[in-house]
Amino acid sequence: MQLPTSKVPASIDPRTADTVPDDFTRLAHRILGRKKHLFVTGGGGVGKTRLLRAVLRHARRSQDGGRMGVAVVAPTGVSAANASGVTLHAFLRQSAGCFDETLCEEADAERLYKSMCKQTKERLANTFLLLIDEISMVSSRMFTFLSYSMHRGHKELNSDKTWTVVAFGDFYQLPPVKRLKEDVYDSTGAFAFLSSWWPKLFNSSAFVLKYVCCQEDRLFVRMLNELRVGVVTADLRRFIERRQQYYEENGKSLEGASLMETTHIFPLRVSVDKHNEDCLSTLEAINGSGRKVYNSVDVPMGAKLTRNALKDQLDRGLMAPACLSLAVGARVASCVTLHQNEVANGIIGTVVGFKRVPVVPGVDSAFGTAPVVSFDRPLKGPVEVCVTPCAMTLQSVAKDGPYASRYQLPLMLAWAVTIHRCQGLSMDAAVLDLAPCFVAGMVYVALSRVRTLRGVHIISFDAAKVCADAHVKLFYSSLKSTGEEFADCLMHR
Repeated sequence: MQLPTSKVPASIDPRTADTVPDDFTRLAHRILGRKKHLFVTGGGGVGKTRLLRAVLRHARRSQDGGRMGVAVVAPTGVSAANASGVTLHAFLRQSAGCFDETLCEEADAERLYKSMCKQTKERLANTFLLLIDEISMVSSRMFTFLSYSMHRGHKELNSDKTWTVVAFGDFYQLPPVKRLKEDVYDSTGAFAFLSSWWPKLFNSSAFVLKYVCCQEDRLFVRMLNELRVGVVTADLRRFIERRQQYYEENGKSLEGASLMETTHIFPLRVSVDKHNEDCLSTLEAINGSGRKVYNSVDVPMGAKLTRNALKDQLDRGLMAPACLSLAVGARVASCVTLHQNEVANGIIGTVVGFKRVPVVPGVDSAFGTAPVVSFDRPLKGPVEVCVTPCAMTLQSVAKDGPYASRYQLPLMLAWAVTIHRCQGLSMDAAVLDLAPCFVAGMVYVALSRVRTLRGVHIISFDAAKVCADAHVKLFYSSLKSTGEEFADCLMHR
């Protein structure tokens, strides 16, 4: 089946007709030289993270390669790895679930700042450039805490030095998740731009990137631009129908790749789990080898919890499952940051073998055989890691310290991912299940992950699920563009 192609003159770049590429080197210098807070936005594929990396690279060059004073943060492990940074919780040295939502945001920020150790406060005070990626998934409460802590740190410990925040992201994409639950989003009063600190830093201005670098076809770009603001065009409907029909007719072999070689993207965790189990069973049948099963050891820590309540809370609070099944060839993702090997939380790899390791007394003997995983690290290349079990904990909101622990391999199967985990990434091909989408921006994020028309494979689609959040529309309608400041940073040809 032939895909529609856009009819444009050969001399015109097929990505867009009304914009030209940005000179990212010149943009990076300009952003650093202005020494003012800046919000950088634009649709999927315009190079927001690429520009962030350029700013980071030039900032470090100005310090002869030094890293002191420059920090890159993001809301998830995957987005942090993609931007060469760390998660917000790691940067602020706070555990997951640190917030007390019975307090107002400013009071909660003050409480958490006071509890910080001196070393963390000094590091914040000495940070003069803070780059934030995927700002749409940063909650208002987290943005308040981050901004408040930077302000207090500098005021108390380094008042002579100024600090600058450059935030990158698109609020038309996914909102923050609620209480760290991957399938539960909170778009009411949760966006970072609703924080009292947003106007203090950015006023109502933004620099908008427009040239789409990731998608290769002008028609695809135009359809995505409309989809971003909640519009389903006739072209998009026809395209979706064609790609859904193609998947139904060729689902076992997609553009020469097997079904198991193509990442599946689902809105819900339950669909991801089912697909991963189906792929593992298929792998066993193909290789003729049995799976290795690892059962976690779940322990309450100073809390009275029934066995079912303990498992339920650990299942919801941690990515590592209570029961993990693996085989050689299994596609997996890390559930924690493996610091020694520079493998961030969420990085995908493949099990290439198993290795005998010492067993901790009192745990399942299965842990005596650990998987060797080849991880594909963004920007740093592949690395093989023997992944051993560790204790992962849940932190109490009511009092400091952990209240539950799970001893397990910090891995999860990853033939499929949720839309939440893939925001900010680009793929050559993906299979998308769009009809179950349930939050504004979800359909747009899923479709815009794929670079080409031919790489899009559709299981289901429901046009009624396409929408843009009303808060976001109002926010963008009130923005003032700083584009004139950067007009000479376009690569005119």
